[in-house]
Amino acid sequence: ASGSGTVEAVGRKGGYGNYVRIRHANGFKTAYGHMSRFAPGMRPGVSVTQGQIIGFVGSTGVSSGPHLHYEVLVNSRHVDPMKIHVPRGRKLADRCGEISSADIQTAREQVLRLLVDTADDHWFGELITAADGLPLPEQEVGRLRGHLRAGASARLAPGARVAWQTTGAELRVFANGMSCTAPIPMASWLAELCADIPVRTPGGEGAAAVLQFLLQQGVLDVE
Repeated sequence: ASGSGTVEAVGRKGGYGNYVRIRHANGFKTAYGHMSRFAPGMRPGVSVTQGQIIGFVGSTGVSSGPHLHYEVLVNSRHVDPMKIHVPRGRKLADRCGEISSADIQTAREQVLRLLVDTADDHWFGELITAADGLPLPEQEVGRLRGHLRAGASARLAPGARVAWQTTGAELRVFANGMSCTAPIPMASWLAELCADIPVRTPGGEGAAAVLQFLLQQGVLDVE
């Protein structure tokens, strides 16, 4: 397994032959095909760790010879594994990720783990600090939003710090010491942003205000 996660599918799958799919954190999934056989104990719901043997190279399904067919999916969409920044341990988690706990103390601890290099920042609820640097002028934010709407993409800016937490029927998004609320569907968009996948303008009610907030805090690089 290329990363720790939960086995989601095991068995024959058309041209893939013997196939395994694993669900990872932050919307990531990996898939493995054409295997000769599965490792003992492989079944849906089983937890696996990075480097664990899940199967053996083969040529089942539509295959020209023994090899491993490997896929990466983000939010059920196929992506090029060579063009994304895949989280590795704390390397990406030190600046971007989801706060999963509803318990206030545990959530605070998760924030500190996410922002291990900025432990003096009070990133929770309304305990906010001043944003890093000067805010962007309103006309500059409008220009950047226009670029995204016109088809440009954006990535997480170097050094930006982003986290989010589900609170009832909405998300609380934290960015460089400030926070705002966001619609629940934006969680998948934020996961792609944190995976260093170029993102477009998020859709849905309330998304435009969140985009403006992120641009205002300087956490997006528009390409």
